[in-house]
Amino acid sequence: MRVHLPAACLAAGLAACGPFVENPAGPGTPPPPPPPGGPTVAVPFKLGTTQPDEGRAVAYTGTGIVLASWFTGTVDFDPSTTAATGKTSFGAQDIAVARYGLDGSFSWVFSIGGSGADVPNAMAATADGGVVVVGYGNGGGLCSGRVLTSAGGRDILLLRLGADGTCLWAQLLGGTGDDEARGVAVAPDGTIYVVGSFSGTADFNDSGSFLLQSLGLTDGFLARFDADGTLLDAVRNGGTGDDRLNTVAFASTGELTVGGEFTGTASFGTVLAPVLLQSAGGLDGSLARYTPLLGLRWAIRLGGLLEDRVTALTHDFDGSVLAAGSFEGSADLDPGAGSAVLVSQGAADIFLARYDGQTGAWDGLARPFGGPGTESVNRIVRHISGRLLLTGLFQETADFDPGPGARLVPARGTGGAGDAFVLGITSAGDLSWVTPIGGVVGGAGNISIGYDLATDDAGRVWATGRFFGRADFDPGTEAVELVAASQSDIYLSRYDIDTGVLRAEPLP
Repeated sequence: MRVHLPAACLAAGLAACGPFVENPAGPGTPPPPPPPGGPTVAVPFKLGTTQPDEGRAVAYTGTGIVLASWFTGTVDFDPSTTAATGKTSFGAQDIAVARYGLDGSFSWVFSIGGSGADVPNAMAATADGGVVVVGYGNGGGLCSGRVLTSAGGRDILLLRLGADGTCLWAQLLGGTGDDEARGVAVAPDGTIYVVGSFSGTADFNDSGSFLLQSLGLTDGFLARFDADGTLLDAVRNGGTGDDRLNTVAFASTGELTVGGEFTGTASFGTVLAPVLLQSAGGLDGSLARYTPLLGLRWAIRLGGLLEDRVTALTHDFDGSVLAAGSFEGSADLDPGAGSAVLVSQGAADIFLARYDGQTGAWDGLARPFGGPGTESVNRIVRHISGRLLLTGLFQETADFDPGPGARLVPARGTGGAGDAFVLGITSAGDLSWVTPIGGVVGGAGNISIGYDLATDDAGRVWATGRFFGRADFDPGTEAVELVAASQSDIYLSRYDIDTGVLRAEPLP
């Protein structure tokens, strides 16, 4: 089966045409009617216009899939061919949050943004079937009758939607510099934990009553809010250089781990009992464990002389930390007296490493993935089966088998372009399967990127990101293609967790 977007659809100027299956009866013959019960929605599908658009986060709520993206112009967020539910951005980039059934059918879409750029970076599901979205905004967005006001530059955006897409609350936090949220996790009791970066003096209480002062260019932050968005506490980490936190995840103990990057000397914990980390050179990755009340348990450094960062993490069943990120040159992933040195094959490679949840000590797993180009990872998810799932980007030809064998995957994008990937590996770090997503395009501005993953209860992994050109979403011998209008478009695709096989069939 070959899936494509027909020229008639593109000529009609539709912002989000669903994929169509070639007519088995041949050209000129009317295709068979759709099955009863409404339009069939095929997955994968794309959303977008002739301007840039990106899928940034995806979450499973128990009954459906919620997709957070940024868009420009007017976008139809209903992937069916019989209805159109459009949103028009007010500025350069607006945020859209849309819900779909597990068959891909459209439920609702909410958008927010002003005249500046508004971007979602992460999202987490809540117990009531809604979501919390975090990122950054520049003011002007409207939620529950309230217009959001920016303190200056980019501000930290927090947004909570109910199960029906109603905006329950939203707020912008920060100061006159650039501030943004990079990761979010929601505890079983509804407490919301947010990580990111801030510069200068930032207000985390939307009222001037809780200020944090950065020590340098940017510092990382970890903040705790109740389910209504009221600040409970916030802590700073960093030094005189550029530092930030990228990701946060809960352990089975109820504590949380954060990951990020820092330069020079960075301070974690309180002023009275700080833990100081010293980078080996350039940018180093950081991991830190906190109690639910933001008390620091431990903090560790990983990296080498060049640029290394932790961009994704999760926890194994025993509470150990599984950290993923990128590294350049030679990087030591053992923060102790031992050594776990990885050497990149190209500009930057991906690493996966495991650490003891109680002490932060490296526990023996350090695996590289990569090739002569640049590779990075944006998300790692552990399924209940134990399988680990990662998504990100790669260039040229990358080896996704970290063992003695090789699984070489060439990117379709060339000349500085690259492809997205979805990767399935065992809990021991061994390759299970890999799916590249990309089109035959060239140029450094045309890099397809996988931004986020979510798993459902039926053994499927949902992936989102951006793509360029005519991109193939099927890892097998068949081609299942979507065509971006001209710039990047949003994609939502679905794969089998155990095999990586594309689940393109409509579900009952």
